[in-house]
Amino acid sequence: MLFLRNNGLPYISFTFAFALPFANGINNYVLALFYIVVALLVFSKKLNFQKSNFSTVLYSTIILMIPFLWSIFIVENSADVLIALERRLSFMLTPISFVFLTNKDVLRIKNFSLKGLTIGAVLSSVLLIVLVLLKYYSLKPIFTIDNDLFNYFHTSANYTYPIDIHPSYLGLYILTSLVILLFTGVFVSKVWKSLFVGILSLSMFFLNSRIILALYLILIIIYFGRYFQSKFKNRRLTVISTATLMVVVLVIFFNLFKNTYLFQHIKSETTWELTHQIGTNYNRKGSGDSRLARWDAAIQVIKKHPFMGHGISMETEVLKDQYISMGMNTAAKENYNSHNQFLGFAIEGGLISLILFCFYLILNLYFTLKSKDFLSMFFFVSIAAICLVENLLVRNAGITFLSFYGALFLHSSFNSIKSRTR
Repeated sequence: MLFLRNNGLPYISFTFAFALPFANGINNYVLALFYIVVALLVFSKKLNFQKSNFSTVLYSTIILMIPFLWSIFIVENSADVLIALERRLSFMLTPISFVFLTNKDVLRIKNFSLKGLTIGAVLSSVLLIVLVLLKYYSLKPIFTIDNDLFNYFHTSANYTYPIDIHPSYLGLYILTSLVILLFTGVFVSKVWKSLFVGILSLSMFFLNSRIILALYLILIIIYFGRYFQSKFKNRRLTVISTATLMVVVLVIFFNLFKNTYLFQHIKSETTWELTHQIGTNYNRKGSGDSRLARWDAAIQVIKKHPFMGHGISMETEVLKDQYISMGMNTAAKENYNSHNQFLGFAIEGGLISLILFCFYLILNLYFTLKSKDFLSMFFFVSIAAICLVENLLVRNAGITFLSFYGALFLHSSFNSIKSRTR
């Protein structure tokens, strides 16, 4: 049993994190194995209830489940409710599991899982980059590189199609891995760190996710800001150097990508998405209903049941009726959700759910700031930012990632704060 505690849990955590960027569903079974091993260790008295950890439950993902428990009484199809609750079960089980772990256990699990996530993200990116290059060079002379490399057929969902993962999820894993490489000591070798950062950065451009690229740019600015600060020890020189570098990078980016789909997606389609468009063209080939129009539809749906919501699993169903009434035929046909997790929670669980979600994010951000843990802080900032434009927490890829790392970083922050106050 001691072997399971000292080696089993860390290696299970490594495997869970490693499997995430491959979107093969293995991570769900590995996480279930994590729960089983914790339960075995508790029953064999190798793990005990940690009273000091109990307060973290109040700030964990477990509170996100509260508004959906009454869905069984307000949704006609109880089977859909049970399936949706089962999908979000890790929001409850992961924080409960961490209550029995000591600081030493959490530290080992954290170290192993961060390595697993980074290695998995790198290998996943290598696989996708190789596949996209094979596809590109099947129609081009060898060693040719032109604007077609970053066209629609080689980026975004077409890039991640071979492993069946949404670009936002893979982008979130890659962003977290970049923070691990650039801001922690998990990986020591400078050569490997530089190689991994290069691979993940290239993968980031093929993902062509606007929110992910925006967060990536912020991350790079912070990294070089810290670098120049350590070199100059002068705030003015640090700001000037960082700003100059960013201008140079943006100029190079503009000149390299201005005639590509990647640039069009960032510039033109973003403008279209943030205006109220129904059945209009967002590029030369496609038409649809913009995000802003879908957010408006979501708000209209929320107004009908503002306090208790329409019930878990009901978002797409009630939105479809609203889309039809507003003439949003494409959104209705494609069964689009709100593409905003804050609105999605409000539709399903009412304003109570929205308030609890904001409470969870704000308090966890506060703890990470207080503990001065940049990795944890950027994790929650990334979650909040992506949730503004995507329903990140409706699939297992987002649910298990937040439940595991949310609990892990929450406990790490609490342990760090405690050690500082002793």
